[in-house]
Amino acid sequence: MDADTSMADTTSLIIYIVVSALLPVLLIIGSKLLSPKKPARRKKLSFESGQVPFGWTESSFPVEYFP
Repeated sequence: MDADTSMADTTSLIIYIVVSALLPVLLIIGSKLLSPKKPARRKKLSFESGQVPFGWTESSFPVEYFP
């Protein structure tokens, strides 16, 4: 192995690690900056399994994904 080849391999590996570490962070920051700050009124409405809600709905359950 040549010294130049070893240095190029090391440099490529370092660049790959830096990009792999920064990309998720930048994507998360970008999504936080671009996302709506307040939830839409429609999103906060109660959901009655596709039916029109009747009566007064006091609380709603959050829709979440649990793996």
